[in-house]
Amino acid sequence: MHWPKFIAFDTLLFFAACGGRTPLGTVTQEPGQASSFGGTPLTGGTGGAAGAGGSKAIGPAMGTGGDKATGGTIGTGGMNPTGGTTGTGGVNLTGGMTSPGGITGTGGTKLTSIEIAAGRFHSCAMANEGSVKCWGYGFYGQLGTGTADNSYVAASVSGMTSAMFITAGGIDSCALLRDQTIQCWGGNYDGELATDSGSYALVPTPITGITDVKDLSLHNSHVCAVLGNGTALCWGRLFNPPGDPPSEASYGAYSITPEPVPGITTAVAVVTGYDHACVLLSTGAVNCWGLNYSGQLGNGTTTASATPVEVVGISKATAIASADAHTCALLGDGTVRCWGENIFGMLGDGTSKSSSISVEVSGVTHATAIAGGSCALLTDGTVKCWGPYDHTSGRLLPSAIPNVKNATSIAVGDGHACAACTGGGVLCWGANGWGQLGNGTTNDSATPVNVLGL
Repeated sequence: MHWPKFIAFDTLLFFAACGGRTPLGTVTQEPGQASSFGGTPLTGGTGGAAGAGGSKAIGPAMGTGGDKATGGTIGTGGMNPTGGTTGTGGVNLTGGMTSPGGITGTGGTKLTSIEIAAGRFHSCAMANEGSVKCWGYGFYGQLGTGTADNSYVAASVSGMTSAMFITAGGIDSCALLRDQTIQCWGGNYDGELATDSGSYALVPTPITGITDVKDLSLHNSHVCAVLGNGTALCWGRLFNPPGDPPSEASYGAYSITPEPVPGITTAVAVVTGYDHACVLLSTGAVNCWGLNYSGQLGNGTTTASATPVEVVGISKATAIASADAHTCALLGDGTVRCWGENIFGMLGDGTSKSSSISVEVSGVTHATAIAGGSCALLTDGTVKCWGPYDHTSGRLLPSAIPNVKNATSIAVGDGHACAACTGGGVLCWGANGWGQLGNGTTNDSATPVNVLGL
């Protein structure tokens, strides 16, 4: 999802604000937890902790994405990800924003109606027409430009013209296409590309044998998808072989063949953490599986589970979002509840105590979408975040992001976050050691800056 090298564009490095508001807002991806503020990424193994998941929704305006909210409207039933008729209850994941215009930077074709995703050290944006651009760290090919170069401004993903949802992880990126198939690019250490080659993919590569995909989530080294029949599949570095008791030792196994998730038949959305995953069911309940050392499965225990377990106290969720070891759910009343790891305030309840049952995020009452387990998009187009979303030591309570107004989509990475704005622009803030803020520099920024090249 490509790029000029180092371009300083000082006239855009001001405290930017999003423009006028588009009716439907959503969220993407995926996102992670604290890493070093612009520190050196791993060059081997699994690519290090990455953010994952994003927010997925079946309710209030939300979208696709990595974790996912790309702006569709929702109903009460199945999911229509291709933008067709939405029934009386389902999710329309393709919806998206339809604002005209956009910011023209130095990087080629202008994107409009932008949806966004954030990985560990890179970010991506998708236009309503299906093209994608990415920026940041590119050593593994996760920018999809045909090279392994970094890019400090947005650059076009090679050959991508029909994306309807994007998700980003540690060293990979993926897109769900309009024909309901998947293409991924970047690293392949653990079979994320569903091949055993181990080689990188510098441009989008089809994931063969999977069709009728309705939702998609990529984390550090594994991918999960929801199909039209409500089942879920995962591949890459699995938590354990299906049916075997998960453990730290079994986490080393990986599969290049998509494996069905036991017992899941009514899923409408999926998010992935570092070593757990969750699905949102059509009933509004949430099921999770995998490791559980911080209570990230949300079932009141810290016991790992090879099969999905129900999250206690969540029955009316409309969207979910996940990071490394915690997950959050957006409820129908606009509040947010989170569970799992909390050492840096990721649960937003004013404490740093992890919780195996969901707790309410303090002070968030009008959310329409969530991302990365630590940011919420509100009905007035502003954004509140908590925890280490910008690589601070962590905020225990949500706080408003300055100068972000009329946002339509949000994404949280590993130490940085982004917001798409009415008119097509994108603002990012936080760590920028690899150009993941997209403003032509590698300078960290506590305040939002404009992404160039869109």
